Amino acid sequence: MKILPVILDLCHKLLYDSAFLCRSRTSPTAFTRSRKLSFADYMRFIISGAKNSLQAELNRYLDMTKREDQTYSKQAFSKGRQRIRPEAFKELSDVVVHGVYTHPVTKTWEKHHLLAIDGSRLNLPINPALSREFGEQTTSGAAQPQALCSCLLDVLNGIIIDARLDGCRGNERKHAEEMIRALDTDLIKDPIFLMDRGYPSYKMIAMFEELGRKYLMRCDKTFLSSVHWEGADAVVTHKFAKAKEPIQFRLVTVALPSGEEEYLITNLYDSGLTVEKFSDLYHQRWGIEVRYNDLKGKLQIENFTGSTPVAVRQDFFATLYLANLACVMAIDCRDEIEAIHNSPGSAYTYKMNVNLTISQLKQNVVSILLCDSAFERSILLNRIAHRLKSAVVPIRPGRSSPRKKRHASSKFPQNRKLP
Repeated sequence: MKILPVILDLCHKLLYDSAFLCRSRTSPTAFTRSRKLSFADYMRFIISGAKNSLQAELNRYLDMTKREDQTYSKQAFSKGRQRIRPEAFKELSDVVVHGVYTHPVTKTWEKHHLLAIDGSRLNLPINPALSREFGEQTTSGAAQPQALCSCLLDVLNGIIIDARLDGCRGNERKHAEEMIRALDTDLIKDPIFLMDRGYPSYKMIAMFEELGRKYLMRCDKTFLSSVHWEGADAVVTHKFAKAKEPIQFRLVTVALPSGEEEYLITNLYDSGLTVEKFSDLYHQRWGIEVRYNDLKGKLQIENFTGSTPVAVRQDFFATLYLANLACVMAIDCRDEIEAIHNSPGSAYTYKMNVNLTISQLKQNVVSILLCDSAFERSILLNRIAHRLKSAVVPIRPGRSSPRKKRHASSKFPQNRKLP
């Protein structure tokens, strides 16, 4: 293990840092008295991703922390967690991001980090407070509290660099602009932003030019209705209807296997980038769709441990933190997996099993963050890594499946948690 022990050591110290406690609590008097569960206990328990019965998970946590003779009610826990700002979990996730990109181990595409931005809807527990805070989806069936999340993802390394959680009628373009402007380009140098058809606009293109950032976006014919170009690869200077001045971009037309045409706009003007290369580059954006699948399926991000706006936001950022830790573990093991499994005669290349990695991390994250000794923590991490290196899965390029559109309401009802 390489980066993960260092990052976890920083996270462990942060959980016990008095300054972190002060900026993470909702009032100056919170967590000043000695109670059964401390601030660090609350943080660890929420990070552990407890998805079954809250009371059963609390009992399990007390057993794990050698407090078998104690009890703690779910009502007391739900009340106590309101004293913690959700930003505390985002700060922990930022520690992971900073730790990864200060080490030269991340994959790049021709020395560029590929950063995809996309949004997704999250179904929330049925609760009037959540309906007021986030709004409701009412297109089919009963009204469903719903939130809009947007993520900025490094698609080659799986790290969620930034995220937003907003009401279901939030603006994805606004989220994208906020995350692009907030990106620390001293930490993540020369990125290329990959975005789908929901994002192109004159304002978005102008912002990229203003900031000097590279982009590749898919757009539809409606956006290009007033644009004139010739050939499959053209540099266009065009003045949009609401624009004050013309703007230049490169327009690439890609023929899809289905017979349809895909339109890509970019400010990458290198003549060595052919239409085929642009097609492959845009295909990398699919990584963010896979990441949302991991968050919703494997990490059950919609299976919240509470029904208040604070609990939902805490669980959201805690899940992103756990997801990023799993990716760092995969990065640490990547070279060894390639050396062991990816021989020249193999039909496929192999990678770590994401499902098993998340499972192992969830089972051990409390023990890892409880451990005061960096040496003992490394031993535990190496034991986990040893198991994961033998449980790999093949990478099958070119696989695809049709997207299923459905509205699945209340997949994780609060009154039907498993014991």
